[in-house]
Amino acid sequence: MAFMIPGAKKTKKKSKAVAKLSATEKENNRKKKSLHTKVLNTFKNMGFEYLKTDNIKIKFDGLEGELDNVFLFKNIILIVEETIEKGSDHLKKKIVFWDKLRPDFKTFIKWLKETFDESFNKFDEFSEKEYKIFYLYATPHSIEDEKKETYPTIRFLDAPILNYFNEVSKAIKHTSKYELFKFLDLDLSDIDHARSR
Repeated sequence: MAFMIPGAKKTKKKSKAVAKLSATEKENNRKKKSLHTKVLNTFKNMGFEYLKTDNIKIKFDGLEGELDNVFLFKNIILIVEETIEKGSDHLKKKIVFWDKLRPDFKTFIKWLKETFDESFNKFDEFSEKEYKIFYLYATPHSIEDEKKETYPTIRFLDAPILNYFNEVSKAIKHTSKYELFKFLDLDLSDIDHARSR
């Protein structure tokens, strides 16, 4: 079940008069910026490369969408989606998109390498089968365990977990990535080339 990437060009926003934002819109923008900054700083502190995928339209098996963030460390690829919403609608849409991507990681990795070759060149070359891909869902709210168990293919970075990783990454920088690897159920033997296992 392959997917197509039609050009994968960033969407250009048309210039228009700036509308005055309501107090609620301003607050939501503040929350979005705060969440994105926390996610970005957390993974950069851990030593991950940031691949700026937002505003790049990608089509997976006929379904078009975007990926908020992708982070890379050696053969570990993290797709990190962000939301300040509390409801399940956003999550359900993202899961549908994720399910379209999962059957053909090989093509997805090829696109990432072609689009972000400078970031990939900072690490060794890996075969497609050596890459480990995880889908993380970041939110400033707490998520009940029952909902997490409903979606076993997603790792949730809800408020307690994201705050923990953010604080640890500020304190011990690159070493904190090993805490993340435990969270992802990764062994040290899963990281880097098979010959080092």
